[in-house]
Parts: sequence; structure tokens; C-alpha cells
Amino acid sequence: MRLSLLSRDHRRRLDAEFSPWLLPNLIAGYDSKPTYLTTHGAQQLASASSQYLSIAAAPNDIGANHYDYTVAGWVYLDTVGANRSLFEWGDATTTPNYWYRLFYSHADLALKWDVNNYGNDQAAVTAAVSAATRVFVVAYCDETNDEIGISINGGAFTTTAFDPDAHNAPVAPVFYMGREIGGTSYHNGWLDSFGFWSRVLTSDEVTSLYNSGRGKQYADLSGSIITSLVSWWDLHENNGVCLDAVGSNDLTRNASPTTAGGILGHRPVTGCPITTWVDRGPLGLDATQTASANRPIFNSAAINGGSVEFDDTYSHNMFADDVAPYLSGDDIPYTLYVVFKLGYTGTTTKTLVSLGHNSSFNQLDSMGRLDNSNKYNARRVDDSASAQNPISSETEGTSAARVMCSRFDGSIIQIYRDGTALTLTGTPAGNYNVGTCTFTRFGIGTLRRPTLGNYWDGDIKAILLFSEVHSDTTRQKIEEYLMRYAGL
Repeated sequence: MRLSLLSRDHRRRLDAEFSPWLLPNLIAGYDSKPTYLTTHGAQQLASASSQYLSIAAAPNDIGANHYDYTVAGWVYLDTVGANRSLFEWGDATTTPNYWYRLFYSHADLALKWDVNNYGNDQAAVTAAVSAATRVFVVAYCDETNDEIGISINGGAFTTTAFDPDAHNAPVAPVFYMGREIGGTSYHNGWLDSFGFWSRVLTSDEVTSLYNSGRGKQYADLSGSIITSLVSWWDLHENNGVCLDAVGSNDLTRNASPTTAGGILGHRPVTGCPITTWVDRGPLGLDATQTASANRPIFNSAAINGGSVEFDDTYSHNMFADDVAPYLSGDDIPYTLYVVFKLGYTGTTTKTLVSLGHNSSFNQLDSMGRLDNSNKYNARRVDDSASAQNPISSETEGTSAARVMCSRFDGSIIQIYRDGTALTLTGTPAGNYNVGTCTFTRFGIGTLRRPTLGNYWDGDIKAILLFSEVHSDTTRQKIEEYLMRYAGL
């Protein structure tokens, strides 16, 4: 649906010139292009909970049929004091169980790369590490030159000779990350951005992957590094499987691992949990999510090229608390725009954006939510607990993308959906004037604090919040812009 608000020539000029992110009185603006989204996800594994990642019937393409191979990725040890298994491939039924493994050896106080050719010609090398330090580890097996090696943080390899014999086919092959095959050693810490190659990497490629300590994810890889890359796991998922970005070797998450910060932030690809939503406005009021179990994800397939996807089942939410003071006070006017798509058809209230106070039930201003009848609802409670709760007569019966605008002039609120004003309850209609509200919290996808629920279920593509009442002319320009942006 496209609004017939402007002439074709005028719309063409707006495509080239008009940008709502450059308008005055913009408090905050969030755009879901990957440029403005950051992810820091890694798989956090707790040894006490026996958490690990696995391929139950591991194929040979990450196993014994590659006589030359390399494994590389980021490791963080929360605690040491015991052996910590990081990854290994081997046989679930035969002793010795592994063909190769990387683990923290308590006896050596080091990471140990151990290659065991089905019980023959065992060889191992170590690289010293300590707890609470993130390290980039690269380990290889070079059967062409009879050598294995290990490197830490892009440094020189520690090597040893290895005399290979023919590999035997495993009876029941498994691939574990964070768990010992046939033992009780589990990792206690996080793993991030692991790759497996069917060859030995060059020193330049190792340096490129280390990236001066910033690391890389699959979207950053190019050139020779992707040659003979069999599998790559970004390990950013906070639910479901950990996807293999190259092949089909997806990892099952066992015993509910959480997510940790991992390596430095990157632009997300589909499925990455979002830790920072960058504010495009002049004030730099970024929205963040630090609770690893509550992060929304990036979905590149939703709403014309990508959106931030919220799931009420996982209590996804984000906060930009520095926004709140700009609207805190005595009925301060604002205009709010949200591009969204509802992914829910039940009977529970879903909140797009909220302003409120973190420690009190009062001082709540929930803007642009759907109530338990799928009607648009704006609820305002002032410091004295007086409330106004305008609700639209129209219901939302579609999961199509929408452009919503809430416009408050200090007394009356009006809600627009795709450019059309909705009829609101109240005397007068849309009455929203209840007095002073002391705001300390700005929430996206949730009420003012996570424990209150009403989490959003669906996608949010853009948010624009202004500390003024927009005229109909300005509102229509912005709505037209956002509808084009959403592909409507």
C-alpha cells in the first residue's frame, strides 16, 4: 500500500534529498541497516551444567578424511584448575576416542593440541594461556610434511613431528565443542568464530584471521581464506542450532548454553543477536542489550532488507535510558514513528516502545503498543498514579509491515497507521494529559523494565522519536519516506 500524499515529482526529490534523520528536534533514530547494528555474540558454556555443542553423527568432512587440516577460533576460559575440553572429533564407542582434540591441560597450564591416529603415532603441542583472557588459537595437522602445530594470537607456531598412518573409519563419529568424548571434561567459558579448513593455513592467513585482536566472522572472510574452508560457525545464536555458514555441519546446543560478549563487535548477519542499536540522531543515544539471554536478532529477510526481530518467548528487549530525560516532565510533546511487523496473533499485550521509571509502577508512558484485543493502545500514568489509556476502535488483524505514528501535543494523543488516523477512546477523544511524568528508562520491545513482560513479538525496522509535535505536512513526508523504506 502506498499513500497518495505527494506528487510523483515531489516523491522523486524526497528520495534524493529528504531524510527524517536530519530533521530538527530528533531525540533518537534507530535504523535496522546492518551498518547501525552491532553483535558481540559467543557461545557461553558452563561446565557445571554440562553445556556443549555437538554434531551427533559427525561427517568425515571435518574429520579423518582430511589428512591436512586446520582448526581456528576464539577461546575464553572463565576458570581453569581442571582440564577443559574445547573441541574434538572422534569415535563415541572406541578407545582411544579422539582423532584430534584441543583442550586446556591443567597439568601443562596450557592449551594442548593432541592428534591421535587411532592409537598410533600420538603427538601433542602446547601453548600457555591463563584464565579470564581471550585468545585466538590456530591448530593444524600437516600429514604431507609429518607435522602438527599450534599458535596463539597470530604468533609463531609451536610444532612437533608426526608420523601418520592410514586413518581408520570411525564406528560412531561425533564432533564436540566444549565436551570431552568419552569423558567428563567440559569447557567453562566461551567459544567464538571457529572455522575448519581441509588444508594448512599460511602465516599471512592466520594474521588476517587474528585481525589485530578484533577477529572476524564469516561475512568478513574473503580471498584465499575461503579456499578449502569446510565449515565456519559464527556461534552468535542465542536459541536454536549454531549454523554452519559454509556447509551443513550445524551444531546442536546441548543443555541450553547462553551467549557471551565474544570478540569485538561486528555487523550482524541473519540470526546474530544484537547488543547495540546505534542512534542515527545527533545525540548518540544508542540502545543496548547486555543481558545475554534477552537479545533480539537481525533478520535480513524481514521488511525489505532487514529488521530487528523480537521474540516474546525469549523476552527480547533493548534499552536506551539516556533518551528518557528528554521527555521527562509535565506533558512534554513528542512525535513517535515506528516501522514494524506483528508476528503474533494471541491475546497478550505487545509493546513496541515505552518510557517509564525503572523502580515504580507509576510514571509509565507506553507508546504504540497493541493491547490484549490487538487494538492500538497508548497508556500514560503520571507521578501521582493518575492514568489515561486511549485505545483505538480498530484492531490489527494482519502481520504485514506497518508504519505507525503517535503524536502527542501535551494534551491529546493521535495514533496513525499507514498514514490514517485511528479513532481513540477518551473524553475528549485521545485525552492523554495526566500531569508530570518522571522518566528514567526507555525500552524497545518491552515495558519500562524486563520483569513486567508484554514483550514485542515481531519485527521493528525503524524508530524515530522527536521532542515536538509534527505538522500534518511533516508527518506525511516522514510516513511517505518510511513506507518507501519498508517497501510498502
